Amino acid sequence: MYGSKNTNEKFIKNIKGFDSTHILPCWESLKQKILRTIYVNSMWLNATEPNCIQFSAENNGWLIFDGSLKPTWFLGNATPLEVENIILGDSQDDSADNEEDSDVCSDEVDSSDDSESSLESDYE
Repeated sequence: MYGSKNTNEKFIKNIKGFDSTHILPCWESLKQKILRTIYVNSMWLNATEPNCIQFSAENNGWLIFDGSLKPTWFLGNATPLEVENIILGDSQDDSADNEEDSDVCSDEVDSSDDSESSLESDYE
């Protein structure tokens, strides 16, 4: 009744859009959200006491900016270091790594010619 009329029709073809709110948050973002939740929850639990704020806002997922609290979304880099390296194009580091790799490869090729018979005997 609610399914596809054609059983061979792929589910992917029916997807028209993508909602990014369904993606799980990264660990750093989730950690800050949990800290904010604990901070607000502790204020509500101690609301009847004269000093209801037991934690500092700065260490619990909040930033004080111009006298008001703003949430800390995450700490650290916004993107993984590998992606930043690709986007920024650290070609100097890559070329140095490639030169070192080529030296190692040429050494291995030279040594393999001399010990070809010993390698064959090891695998037989």
